[in-house]
Amino acid sequence: MGPIDWPRQTPERMVRTSLHDPESLRELIGSVLPDLVNGFDFAAMTPLPLSFFGDDWREREADLLFQLPYLSDGGAISTLVCLLMEHQTNTDRLMPLRTYIVSGAFWDRCWRAWRQTASPRPSLLVPPVIPIVLYTGSAPWGSTRSLRELIAGPEQLKQWAPDWEPELWSLADRSVDSLLQGGGWMQFMAVIRVEDAAVAEFERVFTEAVRHLAARRQTDHVRWFELLSIVFGYALFRRKAPQHQRLQEIVQTAAPDRVEEVNRMSMTIAESMIADGKLKGIRQALRDVLDERFGELPEVLKHKIEATTDQERLREAHKQSWKIKTLDELQL
Repeated sequence: MGPIDWPRQTPERMVRTSLHDPESLRELIGSVLPDLVNGFDFAAMTPLPLSFFGDDWREREADLLFQLPYLSDGGAISTLVCLLMEHQTNTDRLMPLRTYIVSGAFWDRCWRAWRQTASPRPSLLVPPVIPIVLYTGSAPWGSTRSLRELIAGPEQLKQWAPDWEPELWSLADRSVDSLLQGGGWMQFMAVIRVEDAAVAEFERVFTEAVRHLAARRQTDHVRWFELLSIVFGYALFRRKAPQHQRLQEIVQTAAPDRVEEVNRMSMTIAESMIADGKLKGIRQALRDVLDERFGELPEVLKHKIEATTDQERLREAHKQSWKIKTLDELQL
């Protein structure tokens, strides 16, 4: 996972950041595909940039792509894990279509690369794609699950629709206690599960999660610190300020020999929350001007504004927004 760049974090990005850790990704895939998880070589996991598929996908910060070898009797075969994340209760009904398009784009790249190899070429076999939707909304998933549901027309015309249904991992379908019995990444999911709960319940779950993580700090200090940073940071972002001192005390109690580290962590997170508040204000000001001048903004531009964390770039774009004649002139 590497060092946490707190000024660039938001609660949604914390989830995304956590899954760049091979152990965390293993936990998720193990929960989705328990019969296959032991065949994957997570140590050889390679994240792919979303620009791999072009500009439209680069703007979707809530998506992750990983190349992950699968080991079998026939040797290692590269697979693509296409991980789409949805955090809001208003779920994206186009999830099956989006994962299908990513898969097609990936296979198209493989096909073009094969055509460029020297003859004689072996027969083309494209790598498997594993589509997973990670849904952390508080309500059960109530939207489309398969591509067939998005195909128009009577049922008899759907027989040619691909049998395509991404794997769905829904946080709302899992109890808090079952999450607390899982590994380190599941402790993070347990805290998200109760993010809107009453103070007493949130503190109970947060305390259990922190204690679970603390049990491994002697054997794997780096992973303990990274996971604790994300769990603690998420809690501070989601809970109101009067509760923050108590959350810090819980962390200090679980790691009494790491009080200085915990204090520095708390200060860094607090500074990033201030920076995040400023970013939100600048983004909103930019959107307000663009909305007023050009009407409803394209989704790609909305995602680009949300993805930009450089305050100076946003301020400069805000200055431009009063002068440009078309959205294509905006430099961001």
